[in-house]
Amino acid sequence: MPSYKKPTDDLVNRALRSVKTDADRRYFFSRLKNPYWLEPLQKRGFFKHPPHVRRLPDGLIQYPRWHEFQFLKNIVDEIPYDVVEAVLSIPETGNPGLYHDVLDIALSVEAPLSARLKARIIKYIQDEHPLIYSRFDEILRHWGSNGQTRAALELTEVLVQFQEDSDKETKQKLYREDPECWAHFLNPQPRLDEWEYEQILTKGVRLLTEQAPYETAKILIKAVDKMICRGFHSDQLEKIDNNDYSDIWCTRVDKSTLNHEGSKENLTHALTFACEQVYKKVPESISALDEELRHPRWDIFTRVRQHLYASHLNEQTKPWIQEFVLAHEDYGKWEHHFEFHRMIRLACEHFGSDFLTLSEQKKIFETIINGPSRQSFQESAGENFTEESFEKRKRYFHWKQLNPFASILHGKYADYFQKLREEEGGLPADDDYVPLLSEGVKHGESRSPKSSEDLKKMPDEELLLFLNEWDDVHIDPEEWW
Repeated sequence: MPSYKKPTDDLVNRALRSVKTDADRRYFFSRLKNPYWLEPLQKRGFFKHPPHVRRLPDGLIQYPRWHEFQFLKNIVDEIPYDVVEAVLSIPETGNPGLYHDVLDIALSVEAPLSARLKARIIKYIQDEHPLIYSRFDEILRHWGSNGQTRAALELTEVLVQFQEDSDKETKQKLYREDPECWAHFLNPQPRLDEWEYEQILTKGVRLLTEQAPYETAKILIKAVDKMICRGFHSDQLEKIDNNDYSDIWCTRVDKSTLNHEGSKENLTHALTFACEQVYKKVPESISALDEELRHPRWDIFTRVRQHLYASHLNEQTKPWIQEFVLAHEDYGKWEHHFEFHRMIRLACEHFGSDFLTLSEQKKIFETIINGPSRQSFQESAGENFTEESFEKRKRYFHWKQLNPFASILHGKYADYFQKLREEEGGLPADDDYVPLLSEGVKHGESRSPKSSEDLKKMPDEELLLFLNEWDDVHIDPEEWW
């Protein structure tokens, strides 16, 4: 630092006496770039009283900037170690504006020194009033690509977590009053906004996944599990089975969709990618990963396993696939979902006749052909039920259910499936098994039984009474949405 001179006490005192207003401080510290000023400023307590969040009488909240921090950013390239030590000595505050500056400094120094600020950065994330700030993905890349994997993993564990629904208490009361009411459904969300959360997963966590796939996968498994649990009330968790409604919020566990993805879906896709990297880069951890995925009870983890098995057909995954196929009880009730169908189809094509014994095949094929339930179809169809419609439904059901086994069908089953194939004009595609594949945004409207002209003629009191008593029960069964 030959171009800088150490200031005398007299110079420091005279300069600081001239700094009286907020504008003076902003100007002074933004221009001050002499690293020798750090020590005298510290001795005079300039880094001991950071501003806290201000709550104004009108209910608004201010996050004051601290101009002294600009000086630290000005000199960080000259004396990085001393600046980091100075930051660590600053008292904690709930003001997120300060932590923005901490992030800037963490990105300005080498990774080992930067990682010493991990606790402060995590504190920022967990504060009551965090601001949107799109540099967390940069911190993860900075640490993950420069030997600070453990720090990056610890930060990831905090960043990917979903918070509980902010209206949880109100919704719990609604749930106790009426468990069937849709208004009580909980909606956990990430701490950060949707766009920034996506950036963290795709740009930060993905790089970390490639370097420490198994460790990252374990963190994401816990995050997805906790996210789903926070979507249910405690009473529900005790009663509910493995249904997590993931067929609604994540139609496919792999990132093969052109639709806009929400945070739940993005987190699931990050988990799937991490698991794929385990299979690719650390095959010795595949069995341990499989155990981790079996532990949570939710459907989404079953679907991830099925996706992984379908993508890695070998002697290790073969018994796991057979376990799924032989334990499945709904061949004659419900159509296969995407991951299950794809796993069966690829396994049959890959392993051939050795995949299932003839007796196992016969049991499954007969179950399919004996379904679906005539009584259930008749109840759902009501007055519209006909034998012809049921026969059509049954043959379509058989066509889709037998399709993944097409490569190992034999005898009468093969002949029957060939007839179904000719009737339907070919084979169903894999995407035909996605339960709720979005086809765009739909708009719903509720129409008044009175015309707009009639409504205009009604006196105010009569109109209010009509609106309060009107119960729109005329829902079109074909366009219920």
